[in-house]
Amino acid sequence: MKQPLLTAILPLLLLASPAMAADQGTPDKKQDLGADVLIESAREGKTELIRNILESDIDIDVADARGITPLHNAAREGHADIVALLAGHGARLDIRDQNGRTPLLLAAEAGHAKIVRYLLDKGASLRAEDREGANALILAADGGHLEVMKLLLERGLDINATDDDGATALISALLGDHPEAARFLIRRGADIGIRDEFDNTAVLVAARRNDTDTLELLIEKGANITDADSLGNTPLIYAIWKENLPLVKTYLGRGANIESTFMKGARPLMVAAGLGNLDMVRFFVARGAEIDAEDGAGATALTYAARRDRTEVIRELIDKKADIGHADRLGRTALTAAATLGNKEAVAALLEAGAAMDVRDRAGRTPLYWATEHKRTDVALQLLARGASPGIGDDKAVTPLMRAATLGTLKIAQALVDKGADVDARSQGNVTALMFASVAGNAPIVELLLDKGADVNIQDVNGRTALFHAAGRGYKVITSMLLDKGADPNLLDKFGKTAKDYAIEHDKMPLAELLARYDGKSGSELAAKDDRTVVE
Repeated sequence: MKQPLLTAILPLLLLASPAMAADQGTPDKKQDLGADVLIESAREGKTELIRNILESDIDIDVADARGITPLHNAAREGHADIVALLAGHGARLDIRDQNGRTPLLLAAEAGHAKIVRYLLDKGASLRAEDREGANALILAADGGHLEVMKLLLERGLDINATDDDGATALISALLGDHPEAARFLIRRGADIGIRDEFDNTAVLVAARRNDTDTLELLIEKGANITDADSLGNTPLIYAIWKENLPLVKTYLGRGANIESTFMKGARPLMVAAGLGNLDMVRFFVARGAEIDAEDGAGATALTYAARRDRTEVIRELIDKKADIGHADRLGRTALTAAATLGNKEAVAALLEAGAAMDVRDRAGRTPLYWATEHKRTDVALQLLARGASPGIGDDKAVTPLMRAATLGTLKIAQALVDKGADVDARSQGNVTALMFASVAGNAPIVELLLDKGADVNIQDVNGRTALFHAAGRGYKVITSMLLDKGADPNLLDKFGKTAKDYAIEHDKMPLAELLARYDGKSGSELAAKDDRTVVE
């Protein structure tokens, strides 16, 4: 005879808080409480409490908001005695939670072989799938649960079944980083050529994970080592990225193409050069890799090495007669890349091999320009010492000295003027290095340029001098330097304004007062003075 639910769960209530014990409420509340207790007890493995609850008239298949029933919880948590107890009381074996998981699927996913066997023996569906199409074998493989996998295959589950994304148990095992489970499936005859919707094949996933043992088994079983993913990457490129030279040799020995291209047209030698793997570079060169082959952007292996600061590889490629003057689609050479990174040793090696120092890229910029742009002081001085031209400007006529003036790199600026850079050179817009330094507020460089005789009264395309820029930005020290060197405070720009006007407009009143002490006037003051002169 069934006992009342309250009696069944009384042991729990006695252990609970006084408030919970007192809140017995309506029959519906008692039923809800019993359901919660049953579901939670199944999760926690409280067998005796469940026995008591099952003596009541509670629904054994009661589910929480996620569709989880007591049997789901017991199966997932590995409580075999509770699974048997619930099943013996009529719990539905193939009931599904909100994710479409049956107790069998949860047990398989968690690796509980004893429960999987019991449920199957009791008639649970072997071929049940969750909402994503994954069956018990796929879920077990994803967790690397070998005993469960063996059991499911013995019961006849299809080793090559796929989920909704096209993944098999083999692919799932590899993606889950369970190589032993993957190798078990391969030996059991899993189809190694299946490709899922994310472009994964067994060999590609194993290659990405650098799983040498699994890859060797896949190759032994006839895997296609030229398989490529949607980005064009093959097992060979993954082996290079992982710097696995023995595996690289295996692939090439099995017919992989040493000149195969990957993302953006990169080739094996280029990737190895970029990684700085000298042994791999030597191997590829010895195997006949084209040393000056270009990727989609026109870069060569030497370019890759220079971009990544790989000095030893640079020397090796130079020794193997790589074209040191080669430029990519942007017109940049290996020397440009090395100078940009500030690699003195690489720059020295390239210069010793005869690299041209004054080569200009498509923007008109030289290696010296790039060294200056990135504040690579040592390399800039190195290039100047080797004879680089200090005054070559880019396609907007901006010179290295102008960039140094903007960036405040005093040592580079000093070296440039010492090597003959024109302090009054003008970029587009008629802007000088002195103006650039004044705009940036770099007083030490302003002082250097003035000491080297820079013309303080050159006007840009708008008629403004360095004084305009310094005063309008409130740079008092620079403004004083310029005035002391003869900057004319009363020059008018093309809008009829003076430096004083810009100081006032930008609320730099101390600068306006300083200019006034040098007899600086505003545009309107000068106009009024001119009018008075005409009347007189």
